[in-house]
Amino acid sequence: MPNENGSPTEDVGEATTIYHNTISLQTDSSEYTPPAGQSGDGAEEMRRYFDAVFRDTTGWLQIAFGFEPHINKAGEYSHRRFDTIGAHWPDEVTDDLTSYLSSKSEEIDIWVCPYLMTHNQRTKGESVSRLTVHADIDREPFDSAKAETLTVMGGFAIASGSHGHAHAYLPLTRSVSVEQHQALCIGLGEHIGGADPGKHSDNDLLRPPGTHNLKATVFDHNRKAFL
Repeated sequence: MPNENGSPTEDVGEATTIYHNTISLQTDSSEYTPPAGQSGDGAEEMRRYFDAVFRDTTGWLQIAFGFEPHINKAGEYSHRRFDTIGAHWPDEVTDDLTSYLSSKSEEIDIWVCPYLMTHNQRTKGESVSRLTVHADIDREPFDSAKAETLTVMGGFAIASGSHGHAHAYLPLTRSVSVEQHQALCIGLGEHIGGADPGKHSDNDLLRPPGTHNLKATVFDHNRKAFL
C-alpha cells in the first residue's frame, strides 16, 4: 500500500557522507573512528554501519547465519542450517566480533537486523526504537538516478552483495510507531522504485557491509560441476 502521507521526506536527520563501493554511506559523526585494534576494512565498514543505524541507542543486535549454502533439489539457493545469536549493543559488539563476522562471511551468509531489540529475540514490533526506515532495492538496478533520489532525501545505501542491488536507509530525527515505520518503509521503497515489497518491518534481516553474498559463487560452482 502507498504511504498516504506522501514520500517520507519529513523527520530526516543531517549526516556526513562517506563512500562504500561507490554507494554513499552517511553517519551522524564526521569524526567516527573504529576502536583501536579493529582489523580489516570489512570490520571497519561494519562497525561504521552499526554506528549509523543504531546511533546512541542501546539494545540487542540480532545476527543470523546461513551455514553450508547450496542448491537444493528444487534448484533454489538454500542453507543446511540457519542459526541466530544476539549481542548487546554497544558493550558486546567488540573488535573481535566484527572481525569474526567479516572473516567468516567468505564461508557462510550473514545478516543482521538494523534495529536493536528490547530483548534477545528478533520479534516484530519489539525494537527499542525506529530511528531509520529501509528498503531492499532488488527488483530494479540501483542506478545513479535512484542514488541521487536517496541522497537528496538525506539517506544512504549499502551494497547488498548482489550486482546492481542495494539496501537503502533513511535516518529520522525521532523514533516512530511500528505502524508509521512500516508505512514509511513502504513509501521509501515506492519513492525510489524497484523495492522488495516484503521488506518493511523492524525485524527484517539485511546484509551488513563487510560481508559477502555467496549465492553467485554457489550457483557458479554448481554450473561448473555439470560442465
